[in-house]
Amino acid sequence: MTNRIEVADKLPALPGEVIIYEVDAENIITRIDASWKVFAESNGAPELNEANVIGKPLLHFVSGNVTKKFWINLLNHVRTSGIAHSFNYRCDAPNTKRHMNIKVAPLDAGHLRITSTLLSTKPRPLQIHFRRAQQRTAASIARCSMCNKVAYNKEWIEAEELNRGLKTTLDVTYGICPVCHVKIDL
Repeated sequence: MTNRIEVADKLPALPGEVIIYEVDAENIITRIDASWKVFAESNGAPELNEANVIGKPLLHFVSGNVTKKFWINLLNHVRTSGIAHSFNYRCDAPNTKRHMNIKVAPLDAGHLRITSTLLSTKPRPLQIHFRRAQQRTAASIARCSMCNKVAYNKEWIEAEELNRGLKTTLDVTYGICPVCHVKIDL
């Protein structure tokens, strides 16, 4: 099974790059575009090929119950309103901060097209690997699925501020911070 963090490590690196995929009315991935195939192949991710992605539920690739609930609400909102919805988010790699935009647009018969566009990248001064914790523990840290900040002492901060060079791997659980929750409220 693909670790969701590994997927983020293999996204495009040049601003303006776009990845498009589609889901059916049951949120099953039905189509991936050539860009998806290219980044999967060029980044050594054979598990992200067409055979292993098409036919899988979109939520299989989403971590955290709060984030899954957000995605279900978003997909349902676009279907019922018939209006596309977009927002900016971060999808970081261990050595790179990636600012992206995602747009969910309605198609026929409840199908949706999801387009992710890379807006910009910024090198991370220290490589930090985020490992998805199987469950919340005293050692795990909450990480926002939208801005990638981590919770520390009732604040949401950049991982570098928490890390201070001491750890290069952080065990995280995924959710949505209060600031992002307000920004993306449907």
